[in-house]
Amino acid sequence: RAARGSLQLPVVAPPAAAAAAAVSLTSDGLLASRVAAQTAPIVIGDDVFIGMNVLILKGVTVGAGAVIAAGSVVSRDIPSETVAGGNPAAPIRAL
Repeated sequence: RAARGSLQLPVVAPPAAAAAAAVSLTSDGLLASRVAAQTAPIVIGDDVFIGMNVLILKGVTVGAGAVIAAGSVVSRDIPSETVAGGNPAAPIRAL
């Protein structure tokens, strides 16, 4: 509950974001969102550490105990107990 005179806003997106929507232009130049046709589940296993500003794309599975380095773009599955990072994220070493 907010104190008198203060404002509480909901968190819209954390620093680590999951991208699952696609946007395109129609023939008449209008913006058309194709969210339903372009989504896939993102699966995050137990005890996963995701660094700041990580982007996880649709359809990716991050295995249990994995560590994702800050600023990484995860476009492919990451195995369990693996340190991964980069753009695109790739396994760096097994834990």
